[in-house]
Amino acid sequence: MLDDDELHDHPSSHPKASPILTSSIQSQTLDIPQLAKMPSVTIPPSTQTVNVQIFDTTFRILGGRPQAFMSPLIKGFERMNALAYSFLITHKDSNGKERKFLFDLGAPKNWKEDLPPSIADHVKKWEKAGIVIECEKYLTELLRDHGVVLEEIEGMIWR
Repeated sequence: MLDDDELHDHPSSHPKASPILTSSIQSQTLDIPQLAKMPSVTIPPSTQTVNVQIFDTTFRILGGRPQAFMSPLIKGFERMNALAYSFLITHKDSNGKERKFLFDLGAPKNWKEDLPPSIADHVKKWEKAGIVIECEKYLTELLRDHGVVLEEIEGMIWR
């Protein structure tokens, strides 16, 4: 998260983010630090599969500072827009029963009131610095809008 002394030099307005994930690359040279080699991942064979649905939670951070989320800072990437996604994982167990789990809940629509005060107060500092924070719907609204019966969700995975 941003420290108080990092809250400066933020643009006061940002274009509204599109609900469609897009990216663009500017033709410029970035000073990208040497990244560590990714470890090998071995996934054992399995006959089990899952269905994964990705939900755009409508949460947006527009014009944020990347160092609030990652380091080192990459030259040319001093501002960022961030979205939040939730994943509904569905599978059938060995008895054929369909089971549903959510990975991540995103942020609440009324984050200023629904988040713990210490977190909400910290994020409000971002807004005062010109960073746009918005969320149009609660995840429960999105899930219902897409025909998901909330009572059928067994668990939540969050880290």
